[in-house]
Amino acid sequence: MDKSRLYASSTIISHFITPDWVKREIICEFDAILCIHSGENIAAITFRMLEDFNVLCRLLAIIADNAPNNNTLVEHLYGQHLKQFEDDMDPDFAMSLPIMQFHAKQRHN
Repeated sequence: MDKSRLYASSTIISHFITPDWVKREIICEFDAILCIHSGENIAAITFRMLEDFNVLCRLLAIIADNAPNNNTLVEHLYGQHLKQFEDDMDPDFAMSLPIMQFHAKQRHN
């Protein structure tokens, strides 16, 4: 196999339910990854797409295989979200930022 013809890509698919309760999915982004295929770069592509579609606050989950760069993707995307959203609701204090839906990986001890 000629590996010089292989390209890395990232596809972002949105799953949602319409107001009429019909399950739908659409391909929101399909990008060739021309830079290093790192979690940081994939997070940047994903974050840009979420901003472009104005759906940052609607991200709930990321489903990916177990490649190590996907762990980095989740961690970096979570960090970028923390700059714009609150991670937890504290009823005793008024919040200046909206609540984030995306909570990255749940760690169990």
